[in-house]
Amino acid sequence: MPEKALKMQALYMTDTLLFGQHSPGNLISWLATGSAAGIATTIIGCPSERIMVLAQIHKQGMFDVIRHNGIRELYKGVVVTSYRDITFNAAFFTVTEMLVSLYSSQTGKKCNGRERFVAGLFGG
Repeated sequence: MPEKALKMQALYMTDTLLFGQHSPGNLISWLATGSAAGIATTIIGCPSERIMVLAQIHKQGMFDVIRHNGIRELYKGVVVTSYRDITFNAAFFTVTEMLVSLYSSQTGKKCNGRERFVAGLFGG
């Protein structure tokens, strides 16, 4: 799923660009980086979802859908999709990072993979 990899890369790149190596780890930084991840998800997700739906409706292959509809048609609905993706990702990453931060402050140690996974379940 290139969309998921792009989302995580956008999250880390935005965090580094906005806050440098020492991210403040606060509500604003989590909302900003989560929103950037949502934008990245929309850029890739919107056309791939549109291709999937059009291919099923018209019983065509992916390249036939692109050839008949053009690239511009694949981004139809991008505004509504961006509302969904930006809102979800901002909330997801904010809640997840808040739980990770809370865990670390309560226990005095960093989250391992399993604990971060559980925080992610509550986040999304």
